[in-house]
Amino acid sequence: FEPGTRMKSWLFTIMRNTYYTRIKAAVREAPGLLDCASLRPISEATQEWSVQSREVHRAIQQLPEHQREILMLIGVLGFSYE
Repeated sequence: FEPGTRMKSWLFTIMRNTYYTRIKAAVREAPGLLDCASLRPISEATQEWSVQSREVHRAIQQLPEHQREILMLIGVLGFSYE
């Protein structure tokens, strides 16, 4: 909001955008769809992904404990950096 502009218009825009965001999320996350990810067949990781996974694991293990903890909280669990 900027002083001198109409608060009603600003709030209406926020409400409209929130509504559209919720509609998109509801469509995207609708339960019971035929193409649900949990119903897809599982495919094993390729050899390249397995090697890369081991390399990343080794690299993470070489970090100091406090850096490893921060990496896990942010990268894996999705916590905010702040």
